[in-house]
Amino acid sequence: MKLVLDTSVVVALLASDEEQDYFLDLISGYNYICSDSIIYAYDAYVLECAEQLQISLVTLDNKMKEAARQLGISIIEV
Repeated sequence: MKLVLDTSVVVALLASDEEQDYFLDLISGYNYICSDSIIYAYDAYVLECAEQLQISLVTLDNKMKEAARQLGISIIEV
């Protein structure tokens, strides 16, 4: 099962010792899009759409390009 992590969860994982254990337990064992880089939830949604529909992504954002490559999504360079 895949999860999309909202930026607020990523920030909580990085900033708060109190919430960190809770969120780590919550997402343990899942594949999540934000594992290697922090991207916005909207970007994660766009990547998920491209992956599910098996269509190419057009973006100017280098982080999005890298995330797409990691997911095996083809990219149209502009």
